[in-house]
Amino acid sequence: MADKLKLLLVDTERYRKIMLNIRTRDARLRSLDLKLLEAADGNEALEVFKREEPNIVVTELLLPRLSGFELIRKIRSTDEGKDVPILLVTGLARDMTSINVLKRSFNVVLQVKPFTPWDFALSISKQLAPMRKAEKAKRESSPNI
Repeated sequence: MADKLKLLLVDTERYRKIMLNIRTRDARLRSLDLKLLEAADGNEALEVFKREEPNIVVTELLLPRLSGFELIRKIRSTDEGKDVPILLVTGLARDMTSINVLKRSFNVVLQVKPFTPWDFALSISKQLAPMRKAEKAKRESSPNI
């Protein structure tokens, strides 16, 4: 049996609860059978990232202790984090210049608040699709023992 894919969710408590509710209500996300890792601030997220090596990171831009910008920069500076999908969740769409620089420089996907559960689930599914495809191909090419 393959290991569960790990999703690191980094956000303030209010939005973490909303996202967790989306995760349990949306069939697409339930079908992914993700192991959910949580962090309430950027420093905690970096510790969890190093310890758990998640397959995808969903983070808010405005975080206590270590900003989302800094968190993404630090994740991307590690060997484990250079290619991990990062979904940046923000309500700061007005500062699109900074966000576009972040998207180009650090290869992140943007999810602007507010968003529907369907939009959130679709973004996660799209980011994990290549991993799921590779996992399926590996299973199909392995001989059954």
